[in-house]
Amino acid sequence: TPKKTAKRPLALAYIRVSTIEQAQHGASMDSQRATLTAEAERRGWDVEVIADEGSGKNLNRPGLTSALARLDAGEADYLLSVRLDRVSRSVADFAGLLDRSGRKGWGMVLLDPNVDTSAASGRLTANIMASVAQFERELIGVRTREGMAQRKLEGVKMGRPRVLSDTLV
Repeated sequence: TPKKTAKRPLALAYIRVSTIEQAQHGASMDSQRATLTAEAERRGWDVEVIADEGSGKNLNRPGLTSALARLDAGEADYLLSVRLDRVSRSVADFAGLLDRSGRKGWGMVLLDPNVDTSAASGRLTANIMASVAQFERELIGVRTREGMAQRKLEGVKMGRPRVLSDTLV
């Protein structure tokens, strides 16, 4: 459960997109930022937005690593995100985050669906969502491998074009 303080709670609003191209040309980061900022204000929390670009398959992302260190150190009260899959697509990683938040005294709030892990029912819902997110990530990998295998059978050359001459190779 989050620490009780006299000051307004601080939420670290974590936003993520999967690719650098999405970060540079898409609207998702702006949408996530606006949604989370509005929610923090509605709850009476101060908010600081932290962003990453890249896969959610593990927790090795600079923004998330920094946010978790600050939460653990008691510098913030909540990790706030629009959905679980923005934070993690791994059941094991998410279970570790739930355990860590309980031990260190910070909460995780996910807006879609509305889940607050400071309550037992919120932790149950979040664990179910983590399983679904991991399943979805694994299905994407299976579909990609199947699609590439089919294209190879069709004679499509895979990979990037060769830039070295046969002589040089």
